[in-house]
Amino acid sequence: MQDQNGWFDYISAEIDRQKQKFSPREYKVYKFDQLIRISKRLNDFFPDCIDCQNMKREMEIIICSLDNLVRSSREEQKNYFNAIDNMVKHLKEKHNLIYEGHNLALWLPLGVGIGLPLGIPMGNIALGIPIGLAIGVAIGVSLDAKAKREGRVI
Repeated sequence: MQDQNGWFDYISAEIDRQKQKFSPREYKVYKFDQLIRISKRLNDFFPDCIDCQNMKREMEIIICSLDNLVRSSREEQKNYFNAIDNMVKHLKEKHNLIYEGHNLALWLPLGVGIGLPLGIPMGNIALGIPIGLAIGVAIGVSLDAKAKREGRVI
């Protein structure tokens, strides 16, 4: 097991080494880029969070078993994806992290919901929709930028 400073370097190097064994489609399906981002965030919170300490050990096990992932049973693949989802869930709930573009995806439809009632008094619902979209995009982008500045993006 690597020390805290070298742990992330070890994990990212191991994922890069494993990457060569997978097709680009498999690389995407098995979320290797996400594994790297999760590992970075787990390493950031490692000293203060016991759950992150345990998840770092779990991440090491996952990385060591990547060779067998394609040939593994559906149940083992399901366990792999569940482990990733649990790590992301922990990072979101306990450390208030979000995915990049999360707020934009949230506020875009809300903006349409805001724009429809705005279009009714103007007598043109079709005009309210783009106004609402613009409002939703503006709010979503600004909140995403704020989260990125604060370092809250996975």
